[in-house]
Amino acid sequence: MLEAINQIYKHRKDFILIGLTGKIGAGCSTTAKFMTQDISSHNLPSLCISSSSSDTDRKKNIIQKFYLANWKPFVKITASDVITSFLLENDFDTVQNFLKSANFKEFNLDFKKDYNRLHKEYKNISFKKKNKETYEYITNKLSNASLEIKKALGIENKYRNYSEIYQNIGDNLRLSGTATNNKNTDLKNIFTISERINKFVKIIKYHKIEVKKEPAYIVIDAFRNPFEAMYFKERYAAFYLFSINAEQRHVEDRLARGLKMSIDQIKQQDDKENPSDTVDSAKNFVSQNIKACIQKSDVHIANNGMYGNSNYHELYGQIIKYISLIQHPGLITPSLDEKMMQVAHTAKLNSACLSRQVGASITNEYGSLKAIGWNSVADGQTPCLLRSKDEILTGTESKSFSMYEKGEKFKKAIIEFYPKIKSEDLLGRNQSFCFSEIHNKQIMAEKNQNTEACKCDKNQVHTRSLHAEENAFLQISKYGGEGIKNGTLYSTASPCELCSKKAYQLGIKRIVYIDPYPGTAQEQILLSGLYLPKVELFKGAIGNAYNKLYEPIISYKDELSALRIKI
Repeated sequence: MLEAINQIYKHRKDFILIGLTGKIGAGCSTTAKFMTQDISSHNLPSLCISSSSSDTDRKKNIIQKFYLANWKPFVKITASDVITSFLLENDFDTVQNFLKSANFKEFNLDFKKDYNRLHKEYKNISFKKKNKETYEYITNKLSNASLEIKKALGIENKYRNYSEIYQNIGDNLRLSGTATNNKNTDLKNIFTISERINKFVKIIKYHKIEVKKEPAYIVIDAFRNPFEAMYFKERYAAFYLFSINAEQRHVEDRLARGLKMSIDQIKQQDDKENPSDTVDSAKNFVSQNIKACIQKSDVHIANNGMYGNSNYHELYGQIIKYISLIQHPGLITPSLDEKMMQVAHTAKLNSACLSRQVGASITNEYGSLKAIGWNSVADGQTPCLLRSKDEILTGTESKSFSMYEKGEKFKKAIIEFYPKIKSEDLLGRNQSFCFSEIHNKQIMAEKNQNTEACKCDKNQVHTRSLHAEENAFLQISKYGGEGIKNGTLYSTASPCELCSKKAYQLGIKRIVYIDPYPGTAQEQILLSGLYLPKVELFKGAIGNAYNKLYEPIISYKDELSALRIKI
């Protein structure tokens, strides 16, 4: 029966594909390095005391014993190496002209001979072939080529001369399909990078499983565009997206001290990684969007600590936990934080807000669930998703729109600012409109395109929806629930200033969040006064991954019983 058990879990253990995402400085590279190492290179703490009555300690022991018996090093695919492969399609002069036209530092002419060597070596490789030469190239030689190019671009200034150039090339590939061209826009190229990564995955998988007769564990470092991550989610049941997160102060410290980035460069990088939510050009689809990647993640890993901190025990402990659960679902049960955040994650699906979905849950001090909420309009009002532009312009529906919206001024703003969509392009979809977007554009027009003046008025007040957190707070009051003093607030997005004030007033002792919200909520509200709530990044599995990792394939009782039967 042992063979039967092994066969049941074989598909789990033979092939695992993990994608990493996170801000520069969050720790994706550190995570990928750990995953590629043999167990002998890992420096993890010893097992907890076996007699401990703590369930947390018992779970750690179970995971660590399983990890020690089942760990296999991963093969790494680095996004920058994939971009290098596209760059090497071009001859030296083409690359030089691209760097010059984009105002980047050009290669020293002394590098021409070395570049031509790398270019020729690349031309001799076909990614359509799964031979040993191709495998060796993508797992070894390509990373060496990236390093040579990195040095030639000026390794002394890591941010400007290397990272920024490769970010630019990545955008070009998604926009035009080529590394050096962003003029020929065709969004059919949006998956150009993903498709090449997928070729690498197939080559590695074939070589590991079919040639070497061993499991194929692959980590992709790192996704920076959400559509690229979704490409793999749609194709591989064995794919999991891990977001590596860190508090902003830790990220800034690592970038400043590690990469020697200035405050302005850090701000520019943050803006590059987190563009506006408003889609106003093709670049919104092809550019980096780390925030959106984090929102799509299956597992959230926290990697806090200042620059130079060599103790990664907490980070490594999280990694081995979730890889063990991928290999063998149901080894342990989820944490309280995971259970409550899964409730919040499920709650957010109720949101009919066009901009974003946010969910929240609240427990009392004993961890008992007391309320859930999601961002939505007040009960009795119609959310934006269920209303249409045609309804308000024709006046066919009156109760779903406010007196302000039915005014000629707002109607004119809809006609002027809302994109004209042909009925045939809708394909049956409802032509909803976002109130806050129209309202804020109207403000900008009235301010004569004064962006700074507009920023003063563009805030969360100009929305029809209650925020998820305040909705959850109000549910307790509405239905006469018990107090939540010393309780915990779980939110799929960190609370804004207004919701933070409410949480503080209600005596919330702890706030756990996933997606950072722009603003000064922590610095201005939560980190002042006599009673400071503890604010933490969420650690754990969420969404479909929660069910996949914690639901046993067969009951553990049956699994153990089967192991006693000899055939």
